[in-house]
Amino acid sequence: MDFEKERHWWNRHAASFDSIYSARKNPLSAALDRIFRWDMEARIAYALEKIAPAPGMHILDVACGTGRFSLPCARRGAQVTGVDISENMLTLAEKMASEEILSGCRFVRGDFMTVSPEELGEDFHGVAALGLFDYLEDPLPFLRKMIALSQGPVVASFPRQGTLRARIRSLRLRLLGCPVFFYQESDLRNLAAQAGGTLEEIQRIGQLHCAVFQRNQACHNNHAERGSEHMGENV
Repeated sequence: MDFEKERHWWNRHAASFDSIYSARKNPLSAALDRIFRWDMEARIAYALEKIAPAPGMHILDVACGTGRFSLPCARRGAQVTGVDISENMLTLAEKMASEEILSGCRFVRGDFMTVSPEELGEDFHGVAALGLFDYLEDPLPFLRKMIALSQGPVVASFPRQGTLRARIRSLRLRLLGCPVFFYQESDLRNLAAQAGGTLEEIQRIGQLHCAVFQRNQACHNNHAERGSEHMGENV
């Protein structure tokens, strides 16, 4: 993943991407989005249902973009850390959080794989990645890190392979200099197994696979043991 190339691409397209979720467009574009991109909104509803943000919870939103998942989590009383490579995306997210006086949102700019633990935090009650895996040539280390960080569900969306829209989208984005990657259900099962997790659920939502992963028990026990050892060293 070329961090700087990706950052510049998303900085250029931040406003147009966010317009998918807003009314800031002409009526024809809005109607087309409702017909062809309804699943982008639906994946947010799915993640909210599976993670169930509530007061006392700390949630991680990976590739949070303009905060379209982070903000509703904060509205429900959760503390949310959103991380994204695009400062323009985060500027829009921070602006909307400020307008709603949502103090529970914290946004970090950086590459999720290299951002420091001090900046990111740890032991989240849930992790979401909605729209990240579309753009990853090597998704495994990202999923592995998300599973390791989460005490609860990891909810992610993946564009489905083999649909007509997938072929159109692939061509359009490659012409724009942004390759996109597609997945079969078997890919998600393989990813879960390699990432140290279990695949709890896959649901088709429009052109997407939406999936729930959990840390497997062996990894959870090892993580707890390391935490206990660390606590013992400080007694």
